[in-house]
Amino acid sequence: MGFGFYRKNMIMKLSDTGLFSGGVRLAVAAVCAGTVVTLSGCAQVPRGNDGGRMGTTTMSPAEQRSAAIPITSLSESADQVVQDLAKDIQRVVDEEFKGFRTTIVLGALENRTNGRVSTQDMELIRDKVRTGLVRSKLFRDNVAVRERRAVASAVNQEELGVQGSPGTDPNLPAPTGAIASANQAYTMQLNGRMFGTERGPTNLYRVAFDLVRADNAEIVFSSEYEIKRD
Repeated sequence: MGFGFYRKNMIMKLSDTGLFSGGVRLAVAAVCAGTVVTLSGCAQVPRGNDGGRMGTTTMSPAEQRSAAIPITSLSESADQVVQDLAKDIQRVVDEEFKGFRTTIVLGALENRTNGRVSTQDMELIRDKVRTGLVRSKLFRDNVAVRERRAVASAVNQEELGVQGSPGTDPNLPAPTGAIASANQAYTMQLNGRMFGTERGPTNLYRVAFDLVRADNAEIVFSSEYEIKRD
């Protein structure tokens, strides 16, 4: 209404000056009308298709209908382990190793769900835990994160054509911080397990991680995540 009222009065005032003929007034009116159409068109810019994408913390309709552990929960369980361990690692280092910077070797994530959870899902959790720990400055200030000897051996075999762990081949220099050179007295292993059980249509999943000293198998840290689906 405001723009239309202004347009009408503008034309009337131009007409009152006697400077414009009827034909020119029509042309001015047409330009103003075109401006209104253009402005209204700009307010209706079509949006592209999102392709079904959604946030990683959003549970999809398919996940809600499934009895399997939701993809969202896979990420949440890994995030919780990282947060718990990052907050507690200073205590572990101070109490167990007198402040000496230690090494954590990433162990396996054992699947005890009797087939309810796939190996791929388990690897997703483990990989997310590894990435979260390595990216945490608070964590890296206290410990060094290393892969298992078997993983390092596989990388050597694939990339260098050499069997064995880093530093075992006399023709190759031992990489800095190689697993083979880790001091067992200042080394811990992060192991995980996932359990699954059911009662009729109800399923319970539990993910647990333990931090274990390499020299005496003492558990110095534990974190768990549970989810129940119906």
